[in-house]
Amino acid sequence: METQIQQQEYSNPHTADNIMTVQSSEPGSLAKISKANAAHPQASNNGSKISDFWQQLPKRIVEFCREYQLQVMSFAVLVVMLVGLRFVVAVINTVNQLPVVATFFELVGIGYVSWFVSRYFLAENSERS
Repeated sequence: METQIQQQEYSNPHTADNIMTVQSSEPGSLAKISKANAAHPQASNNGSKISDFWQQLPKRIVEFCREYQLQVMSFAVLVVMLVGLRFVVAVINTVNQLPVVATFFELVGIGYVSWFVSRYFLAENSERS
C-alpha cells in the first residue's frame, strides 16, 4: 500500500497587497512608509473610532458628572465614609490590642451601660426627658 502525498501549492504571505513601499526622502529626515494597496479600510476606520473615543472620554466624564451631580456626590461621600469607618475600626483594633487599654475600654463600656440603664430605664418617669 502506497500512500500518495500531495504537495500543497506554496502561497506567499507577502503578496503584493501586503507590501509596503518606502518613499525616498532627503538625508536626515524620516522616510515615509505608505501602503501599496489599502486592503483593510475597516481596520483604519476602527482605529479612528478608538482614537475618537479616547479623545472624547474626558468630555463625556465631565458631562456625566454635571448631569448626575447629586448621585456622584452621594457616591463619593459614601465611599469616603466607608474608608473613614474602616480607618477608625483599624485604629480602635490596634489600640484594643494593648493589654491595659482593652481593660480600660471594658470598664468605660460597663460604666456607660449602667449609667444609661439607671437613667432611662430604672428611674421613675419624670419630665426631664
